[in-house]
Amino acid sequence: MGNTWEIPEDALIEYAVRKKKNRNINDVIWDIVEALSHFQYFDAEVLMVPQTQLENAINIAVSQGLVEESSVPNDGITSCGYQLTTVGVEACESKKLDFLKQLVGIMGSYSGSAARAFIEES
Repeated sequence: MGNTWEIPEDALIEYAVRKKKNRNINDVIWDIVEALSHFQYFDAEVLMVPQTQLENAINIAVSQGLVEESSVPNDGITSCGYQLTTVGVEACESKKLDFLKQLVGIMGSYSGSAARAFIEES
């Protein structure tokens, strides 16, 4: 007799990361948005990044209004704890290159304002 696996009916399929040399934070943010747009599960292991990098990418995606916390907490099976916002849905409709160009522009202003805040605090 074999083992029986019980898989919840609402279990999410794991997101499949495309292998790319020199992945950066922008790629991780894109993967998060793409996974959510296809109702797929992701975590640091699935995205092949350290937990701290995943947390940084999520924080940036949240601060840019792409994703928000879901009402369903991360359980590792049916939810990763986040969902797309309207802005995130619109971003998914663009090609990755267009998305990354827009994100780099946002990140530039984000890092610039962070640098200004740091300078003002000093």
